[in-house]
Amino acid sequence: MPKEVEITCDSCGNQLTRSSNCEDYRLALLNERVPSGGGAVTAMAVYPAIKRDAYFCGVECLRAWLDKEYPAGQQYHGGKAWAGYSRKQRAAGEEPTYK
Repeated sequence: MPKEVEITCDSCGNQLTRSSNCEDYRLALLNERVPSGGGAVTAMAVYPAIKRDAYFCGVECLRAWLDKEYPAGQQYHGGKAWAGYSRKQRAAGEEPTYK
């Protein structure tokens, strides 16, 4: 028998594993690795943007979770190495280096 993973909303605790007899959706916030554009990869200490994947009933629960776990006005690390470099390149009008 296949193992079924229970999924609950990380904000309000609602069960999101399965719906009744109608179609429904859950919102997933996942860490996803950005693939390398070249052959060699530089070893860096880069961490995922969030501590673990999270699931929500919808945007309202996501917003409440973010306000609690990651309050505005603070600095958070992780998942930003390439994004920050890309922003600087675009601001300077430079071509992306991964092409």
